[in-house]
Amino acid sequence: MSRIKAGILASGGKTCNKAMGFANGSTHPTGCPDLKPKEICLVVEQYHEGEIERKFHMHVPKHRLSEDSLAYLLKALVLKFENNEPLTIVRSFLNSRGKNPSAHNFNFHTTYAEPGVLRQYCGGDTSAWADQVVLAGSFRVKSQ
Repeated sequence: MSRIKAGILASGGKTCNKAMGFANGSTHPTGCPDLKPKEICLVVEQYHEGEIERKFHMHVPKHRLSEDSLAYLLKALVLKFENNEPLTIVRSFLNSRGKNPSAHNFNFHTTYAEPGVLRQYCGGDTSAWADQVVLAGSFRVKSQ
């Protein structure tokens, strides 16, 4: 069993609307309504002067992105939508084993957007995230 699935099973697949952005005005309180089990939904939203604006939304096949590539992609999306200078982009890929130039760090965290869906966040005022179904049996189960 993957560590992602194990984490969802351990959490009981519970969700936290505040962590998903619902409390701060995200356009969808849970996950993307168009998300399918074999896709990754990528979103970028930007906070500015009390408003949150969706800047980017795209679906890609899940088998096309590794976990490492996904983390780099989220960083790249944040850097792009923050209109960073080349030095900041270089600093964002440096490790912390030195002082000059200093590393540019990103905030990463993971939540469960809805049962069976893992959401990986990167950023702050500009946030990029990726939703992916990791437990198909728990994903949008219709109650009878």
